[in-house]
Parts: sequence; C-alpha cells; structure tokens
Amino acid sequence: MKKIKITLALDESAAMAHCNDLLTSHPAIDLVHSLDELTGHAAWLALAGSDLLLIDESLILRDGFEPLNMLLSSYPDVRSLLILKHASNSKAMWAITQGVRGVLTQEELRQQLVRAITGVVAGEVWAPRHLMQPIRQDFRQVDDGSYVYRQPERIKEWVKWH
Repeated sequence: MKKIKITLALDESAAMAHCNDLLTSHPAIDLVHSLDELTGHAAWLALAGSDLLLIDESLILRDGFEPLNMLLSSYPDVRSLLILKHASNSKAMWAITQGVRGVLTQEELRQQLVRAITGVVAGEVWAPRHLMQPIRQDFRQVDDGSYVYRQPERIKEWVKWH
C-alpha cells in the first residue's frame, strides 16, 4: 500500500501534539513536513511533495485564508483537512466551499483522524455528521433539478478570510 504523504501546519497545543503522535505511529502515513506558518517559502516547497495538508484553524485565523487559498489553487492534487477548535456549521461550510476537502474538530481527532485522512485523500469531502445536516438543509433545488447552496448570513470572525 502506498503511504500517504502529509504536511502538518499546526500550532503547538496539546491536542495538536497528540495529532502528531497519532500520525507518526500509523504505518500508512508518512509525515514529510511540519509548518508553523503558511506565508513562507517553506509552505510552497512542502506541498510540492505532499498528498494532504493537515492544517489547524488557529494558523488560518492568524495568517488569513488567502495564503491557504493560494497554496491549494497552486497544488490542486494536494487535499486539505482543517481541524477546528470547536464545532461550527458556518465555519465548516465556508471552508468546504473555499476548497478545503475535510473538516474535523479537536474532540474528534483521536477517533476520526486516520479515517478522515484516508477519506479525503480518496476524494471524499469529510465533515462530522452533526455539522453536515444543517448544511444539507441550506441547499435548495432549482427548476432544472440541480441544487444551489444558500450562503449563511453571518460567518463571524471568518469574514476576514474573504
């Protein structure tokens, strides 16, 4: 089986250290790079050899969404998985509509991290079930049978990501 090459872009919290431990102990995962920012030259080099970018919400709140958006658009084959501090429907949907392929909360890391990584790398959009139900309700069917997403009215602190 081919190993999944992952670049970590995480802060130094205890939950993120646990995430690092989970990944280094898994035989199907190869940690190729670890980043502490998204704006430097190292981020561009790291993604060139990665299958997945595992990123923490705190880095996006600090650096803004634009550096991540530029990285993901420059490397379309690299998938991304965002770790949220707390569950939020608006944050999850906003991130997915911007190109992030998976969303997890810190509470779900222990149980779901490896499954989420393999799912996202396989092409799935990964989000907790309790976050997806309201999102499904925000889609409305158009006359031609297709569906259109209605943007949430407020996204709070993530508005600066535009």
